[in-house]
Amino acid sequence: HKEIALTSLTVDSLKLCIGDKTLCHNLSFTIRSQESWALLGRNGAGKTTLLHSILGINKPTEGSIAIDSVPLQNYTRHQLAKRVGILFQDETNSLPATVLESVLLGRHPYPKPFFRDCPEDLRSVEDILKELSLEKIKNRKIGSLSGGEMQRVAIAMLLAQEPDIFLLDEPNNNLDVGYQINVLEALKHKINKKRGSILMATHDINFAARFCEYFILFLSKDEILIGNKQEILSTQNLSKAYDCQISSISAEDKTFFYPT
Repeated sequence: HKEIALTSLTVDSLKLCIGDKTLCHNLSFTIRSQESWALLGRNGAGKTTLLHSILGINKPTEGSIAIDSVPLQNYTRHQLAKRVGILFQDETNSLPATVLESVLLGRHPYPKPFFRDCPEDLRSVEDILKELSLEKIKNRKIGSLSGGEMQRVAIAMLLAQEPDIFLLDEPNNNLDVGYQINVLEALKHKINKKRGSILMATHDINFAARFCEYFILFLSKDEILIGNKQEILSTQNLSKAYDCQISSISAEDKTFFYPT
């Protein structure tokens, strides 16, 4: 078997602005293979802007972003699609396509025969649909789906893309608790198999704590905490970040956070 190469994402001395508003400056971190990271902070702190910058949609005001030491701007869009994939927040799809056809679009970065679907792609997509409990609705049109079903289709498209780095913007949007765990396990399985990595932006502290080992916590543009779960997830840090009192309770070796 061919050895899967390790991947690293390096953000160095980054400054992000929207208009005349500075979201962050001098932000630096490195995400390595098989690591799961979370972005936490209030609305408008810069979480989504950071994800879009890593995808190349937004251009940083200062600093650099590199994948395996190669600057982001040196990648073609096709090359980047194999390295980085994103789940947009509240993604919608107005194409008159079925669930199966939509998820097959996730295979776009990879060569395929003209005029027909690649059997290997079809097998891969069928497995993903089954893993996310979508196989029974694979022939339904996208426009007929509920919000939760559409979210699972969007995640299935990302899994089909098989990037090295998964960027997730509110991945548990519209999902009930059972499907949140289902999606979490599917993503974990994929990054373990591919030796990929994840960076997710979420408002759900406990979901992030269950899934991620490393955290970037936006307190303000001048103060961003970066570290492992034990270092960052404290009631003091979270209360400061969200400008309200956050308390915690521990049970069965897990800690849960809640506003008081």
